[in-house]
Amino acid sequence: GKSFEDLVDDVGFARWNQERGTARPPGGESIPEVEARTTSFCERMAAEHPEQMIVLVSHADVIKTMLAHYLGLSFDNLLRFDID
Repeated sequence: GKSFEDLVDDVGFARWNQERGTARPPGGESIPEVEARTTSFCERMAAEHPEQMIVLVSHADVIKTMLAHYLGLSFDNLLRFDID
């Protein structure tokens, strides 16, 4: 419920942006928790729909997390991805 401008001096927000692999946004999921939840879902959908095309829709941070997971990249580099 805050604007980015309101968060400029927020230490927790700065940590979240610098340490995505270990930090947790207030009241939110950590990136490893997002990874576990979404990876499990994607793999279950693939198993339930073999040889079918599946379309999943989400927001940028979840997409970035999935890309990093399947590419074997550190979650601390999520801000390097640009998802429009």
